[in-house]
Amino acid sequence: MDNVRLKHFFSLFREKKKKSKTKGYNEEEHALMSTNFKKQLTMVVNSFIYIKFQRDKKIREGK
Repeated sequence: MDNVRLKHFFSLFREKKKKSKTKGYNEEEHALMSTNFKKQLTMVVNSFIYIKFQRDKKIREGK
């Protein structure tokens, strides 16, 4: 599930890069996209933190 989320996040990143280079760039679309991008980035970071926390918890319980 986390790999799927990461792939989705990076595909959004590539899409954002492509759109920024094209002509006829829409400011509203850019604002919405950057907001979605920030939400996705937050979700990815939180999932990494959660995975690390779970791993550390397993290590602590194992000792």
